[in-house]
Amino acid sequence: MNSNGVDTEEDELLFEMDVFMNRRLQSNLHILQFPIGYSPLSANESCLERIRMKPKNKKIEVDVSLNTASKNFDRGKGEQIAYVANTSNEEEPYFPTNVMNKQTLKSAEVKPSLHQYCVGIIGDGSKELHLTPVPSVIQFRPSFHYFDKSEIRVNTKGTAVKEEPAALSEDETEVKRINVRFAALDEEKAKKMREMTYGYLQQQVNSEPWIDLEFHESDDIASQNERRLLLYNANDDTERNVEQTERICPILSIEEYLKSLVFNESNSSQPSSSSSTTQVKSLSLPEQVRTLISNAKVVSFNELKEYLLETSDDNTLLRYLQQYAMLVQGNWVVKSEILYPKEGGPTISPVSGAPIEALCRARDYVMWQFTQSQSVNRKEIMRTTKVSWKLVVFR
Repeated sequence: MNSNGVDTEEDELLFEMDVFMNRRLQSNLHILQFPIGYSPLSANESCLERIRMKPKNKKIEVDVSLNTASKNFDRGKGEQIAYVANTSNEEEPYFPTNVMNKQTLKSAEVKPSLHQYCVGIIGDGSKELHLTPVPSVIQFRPSFHYFDKSEIRVNTKGTAVKEEPAALSEDETEVKRINVRFAALDEEKAKKMREMTYGYLQQQVNSEPWIDLEFHESDDIASQNERRLLLYNANDDTERNVEQTERICPILSIEEYLKSLVFNESNSSQPSSSSSTTQVKSLSLPEQVRTLISNAKVVSFNELKEYLLETSDDNTLLRYLQQYAMLVQGNWVVKSEILYPKEGGPTISPVSGAPIEALCRARDYVMWQFTQSQSVNRKEIMRTTKVSWKLVVFR
């Protein structure tokens, strides 16, 4: 402590973290603020009916269902509001059930945008903090535009009283010549002034069509894949030539690739993560089956019997084999939980960067498809599993 009574001793440094700025999702991130009592995007709520957006103007509308069976719901008032809001029979009614059973929340972007918020995520198994700037904050408020529709309907159906024009005097009927002069305006300046008017801005908003959005839960595969984009990846900011790519990810020939799939004694002497023949000999029969099927990935029953170092009857071998593999088109394929163990294994694939849990579910679906047909459709797999083809690596 110095003479001024200020503590100059530094705080204890616990650990250090590298900080990365990531901008891949910057233009697509928004902070959404809902009114008290509304949480339509919460996993515990099932009141979300529809969500739509105008990306260019950053306009979002959310339709939230109301619990009409609640004791706090005034059904008579709900029917009255629906009667007033619904348009004529020639148009689609706003409340098809003739009861106010939904509420629309309309967005409004907070101005000015201070650009002072970031979303941070810590990388799995590493002391790295990845930050992504959030460019906008959007607040939601209840919208009552259906009352505007009812007012328009009343005005269009109402009978306007037309006044008879008064008779003009002789002096008023005399035609007088008037010279009117208009000052020439700068065309570019006039265009900018017109673009700043409320009418022009409102016209731009109205001309942009609404785009329906698909909502994904936080634990959904698509949501997990999007969250992975919050992690900074230097490879996305630099371009590699073909030689650099082949040096980092060498391309194997078809023969080399097939040989790498099957465990054999010839490559057991080479240093690798695969178990050697000596190590396999010391294992029990179940462990031998697990080791061989884990390294081979795909193997036939006869090939497996040839590789096994301990003779056993077929029934015993099948019983152990079914614990670690599944039968697909006459061959035994290692199970996903064996290939990607949940306990003690990585949570992220070191090859594609995709979540291991998402890969397991996608792989199980692909294996099931192969039991139904000789081929699979990539678009169907992507549509069903919600996993991008860029993240999935079929091994």
